[in-house]
Amino acid sequence: QLNMREVTVGLSNSSYGDNATFLSNVTQSSVNDIHIDDIGAVIPVDPHRNGFSIAIGYNRISSFSAATSFSGFNPNSSLIGFEVGDARMNKVDPTTTMSYITGVAGIVNGVLTTPVNGRVQQSGGYDEGGGMHAFSLGAGAEIAEGLDVGMSLHLYTGSYDYQRQFVEADVNNVYNGRDTVAWTNVDLTQYSQHDNISASISGIGATFGLLYHWSDIASMGITAATPSSFHVHEDYSTSSQALFDNND
Repeated sequence: QLNMREVTVGLSNSSYGDNATFLSNVTQSSVNDIHIDDIGAVIPVDPHRNGFSIAIGYNRISSFSAATSFSGFNPNSSLIGFEVGDARMNKVDPTTTMSYITGVAGIVNGVLTTPVNGRVQQSGGYDEGGGMHAFSLGAGAEIAEGLDVGMSLHLYTGSYDYQRQFVEADVNNVYNGRDTVAWTNVDLTQYSQHDNISASISGIGATFGLLYHWSDIASMGITAATPSSFHVHEDYSTSSQALFDNND
């Protein structure tokens, strides 16, 4: 239906806000993302004979940007105590746990144990990023009077990034000794844990369409899309760090 070339460009601004309440303390987070949303071009090859045209385009079809954070003093529990209890319940080899490796927990009579079970300042949050993009190539033409057909091939590419961090600190110096026998105390300053996920995404799909014109009165169209196939390659890691009063 085009008699001349057309080009389109679009911009998008995404804004994300979050309020998290943790132990009666409210923390605000926000993310703003300005990006090119779409670029497209349509070129009529033979507009006067059969209307044959080709098109190329780019669309940003989704954004994964998000964030949240929290902070508060926890008198009753800790991440260290939770991980030690979880390892006991699931009968995990205690020497493979982050708490043991970083020296905030020890083994007493074959059982993983730690004195850190609360009275710590906790903070953390997560950040997400990345998005999905589609690159498309299409063509259309009139195959009979009043009947147009077309198709588009879509190549998808994208990425996803996720980072979560959790920090708990002995701000009141509750844990100020170093008992490596019975593990009744540990000279803890701060314990942190970081989780990272990085994924690359690729895929392919196609769309087909029919358009019928009733003179100059009305038109009716129908489209059908094939199932899109995606491949995701993901890398993930977890790391922990413990700081002690003696600067270890």
